[in-house]
Amino acid sequence: MNNDFSKLIQKLKKHELSSGGVIRAIRHNWDFTLDELSTLTGIPKATISRLENNKQDLTKKYAERLAAALGVNPIGLMYPSGKPVYSKEIKEIEKLRAKLLKIKLAS
Repeated sequence: MNNDFSKLIQKLKKHELSSGGVIRAIRHNWDFTLDELSTLTGIPKATISRLENNKQDLTKKYAERLAAALGVNPIGLMYPSGKPVYSKEIKEIEKLRAKLLKIKLAS
């Protein structure tokens, strides 16, 4: 499935290249229903729907369960573009860290 996963990712349009878009694409590729994926993973159907629609953040626990059911690596679900996409909050933390380190190094 690794090679198939790469091909599937390449076919996705840029706006679909999100955790939710990838989960949905792989689920459709396997012709799994939400009910079937829910049964396989133990994740409620409504939660899978929210994940696929990017209305809920994908946690490590859910990524691992979904990846096992879909036959892919959980990292591919969490970071479909190959690198993390940081929120404004995370970017701000990184800026503050850099400022703090600069002050500490200047001391």
